[in-house]
Amino acid sequence: MDGNNQILPIGYGICPKETMDSWTWFLEKLHECIGDVEGLTMVIDRAPTIAVSIKNVFPNAQHGLCGFHLIGNIVHTFGKNKQKTTILFWNLVRAYKITEFQFY
Repeated sequence: MDGNNQILPIGYGICPKETMDSWTWFLEKLHECIGDVEGLTMVIDRAPTIAVSIKNVFPNAQHGLCGFHLIGNIVHTFGKNKQKTTILFWNLVRAYKITEFQFY
């Protein structure tokens, strides 16, 4: 994310499938460009191949899950109250204190 809270692409690659080899290749190329960055955090969807590849190529990086991917999965699974579920989810995501989180 940039300073305006917008996605800032730093690279892209074209691969036939999202496999472990594809993600490892992409992340190795990214590593060649940016090196080891202190405090590097990557936000990903829940694909296990990405998480494993990050651990292999950027072992000191943190990674978190993308809220938009998570809410899509939640709404798909618990679609009855889509609007209520979405509001509750984003309230939880944006809770900065444990008491706020527990409130929801």
